[in-house]
Amino acid sequence: MKPLINKVLAGLAPIAISVRKRKLVLCYHRFSEAGYDDPFFNPVSTMPLAELRKQLKWLLSFADIVDLETLLNSDSSDWQVAITIDDGYKDVADLALPVFESMNTPVTWFIATRPVEDASWIPWWDMAAWIQRQTSGQLTLNTDDLTGSFELAEASSRQQIAATLRKLALFNGIDAAEQLVSSISSQLEVPDNAFIRPADLLAIKSSPILTLAPHTHQHPNLALLSKSEQENEFNVSYQKLEEWGLNPAKWLAYPFGKEWARSMDTHETASALGYKGAFTTNIDFVEADTNPHTVPRISVDGRWNMAAFQARTVFAPIQQRVKAALR
Repeated sequence: MKPLINKVLAGLAPIAISVRKRKLVLCYHRFSEAGYDDPFFNPVSTMPLAELRKQLKWLLSFADIVDLETLLNSDSSDWQVAITIDDGYKDVADLALPVFESMNTPVTWFIATRPVEDASWIPWWDMAAWIQRQTSGQLTLNTDDLTGSFELAEASSRQQIAATLRKLALFNGIDAAEQLVSSISSQLEVPDNAFIRPADLLAIKSSPILTLAPHTHQHPNLALLSKSEQENEFNVSYQKLEEWGLNPAKWLAYPFGKEWARSMDTHETASALGYKGAFTTNIDFVEADTNPHTVPRISVDGRWNMAAFQARTVFAPIQQRVKAALR
């Protein structure tokens, strides 16, 4: 049913686009192309490069693709779209940046600094994706949340490990997930993470279309942290980018981006630290009265075809507003 709905909405998109001009922020994570090696591939977060080109071409047919400063502060009456990318994977520089440069589209790249500075530190979601692709080997785990022998040839074992990693990170915290990640890494030959390194960031920082900004240090669920711990995550990420000579902008992207991953202290802390804007993944358009520390973004799913992309970018915010009004 969803493909049919997307197709219908995509057909209606030109009408909606012409009726009212909007401001929209998109969020990407990763990119892929045939032959590009990625041991931590995740189809949800990874956009094929060919699809990215089609998406940008379509957006440019009716919208100005602008930087965040312009989108948030200009009074333009035209459609405006800002492109953001979260996390800090190397494929962004290898694959996507040349595409953005060739189409002269500004990009703000939010960097989680711990996996960038430490190649051996594997984020829990990447370990989950990697484990799901292993079809041989055995793990003996003796952690607080997962104990026993697990045959990786069995899909149920892989799924149990991946699900536990997610549960620990989102409900117990980074330290709990890291215990399990470390136990796995000590028994299996896990490759270095797929994040870019500081020297490689420095090599591309002069790109005229690129802005670099912090995405916290360890990408935690902020709702599990105290106000001082959140402040530390924001500060360390910004300071690392400064130490690496990257001249980061005073923008911030919250990890995961949803309301369940923030606390009452989060927005106040971002504002108090001088961030001129902070970004969620709440689905909505940007309006004149949008809170600059809860700016909505649409997170782009790597599995979307063009019909889904058109339907989700034009109509998903409207659908969200209707749902909110009916609550």
